[in-house]
Amino acid sequence: MKNFIFLTFSLLFTGCVGNFSQLTQEPPIEPNLSASEYFERAQKAFEAGDAKSLMVNARQACAMGHKKACFNLGYFLEANSDFVASKCYYKKGCELGDMSSCNNLANYLFKGVAGEKDTALARNLYERACEANRAPACTSFGMVLKDMPKERSTAIKTFEKACALGDKDGCHNAGTAYLQGANVKKDTQKAKSHLEKACTTGQFQSCANLGIAYQSGEFALPKDPAAAMKFFKIGCELGDAKSCENLKAK
Repeated sequence: MKNFIFLTFSLLFTGCVGNFSQLTQEPPIEPNLSASEYFERAQKAFEAGDAKSLMVNARQACAMGHKKACFNLGYFLEANSDFVASKCYYKKGCELGDMSSCNNLANYLFKGVAGEKDTALARNLYERACEANRAPACTSFGMVLKDMPKERSTAIKTFEKACALGDKDGCHNAGTAYLQGANVKKDTQKAKSHLEKACTTGQFQSCANLGIAYQSGEFALPKDPAAAMKFFKIGCELGDAKSCENLKAK
């Protein structure tokens, strides 16, 4: 196990305030409940569409150490474009050991959202979350490794792990690499397997890549107009304009 950079901060906080989250600063509606009870109240508030109650109860549960509450509140605030507060709650969730929080925090750090970029910390968090089998983190970690010449072969393995865990973008990246022989020996069967999995789970670029490969007969796949149209059709249905164009041009 590698030594990871860990975040340090107090859970006894009054902050995490942004342009949407000021409601979270109000006291809980009923004091002296357990973290799980506050979390359950937040979940019911979400189902009822009660944003105020959701944030009040989730904040309290998070402050009491309920890591899922921290993640859920961070995710809710991100969806409402309150990135400052969202990042704060992801930090707290990550410190408590929620790997989804670590992955989303890494996204913020890698892109410089709600603060300065910190690619070193982002990489550590992606790796940590990937080792805990968070599929999107494996794909993101692979993207980081892909840009490092000495780590490119590891990047492919990381994409394959993401694919095995069910991440369509991980499947796409692994399949495309094997199809083109990018930083790995060409392998038609692996390329076909990964790209088909990606395509059938909603990754339209994989559909387009397979369609083009079957249409042209390149990349060691046999020329197969019927197969090409099949994948262009799926890609078009997923909203890919180029797949739709190729489908019309048959």
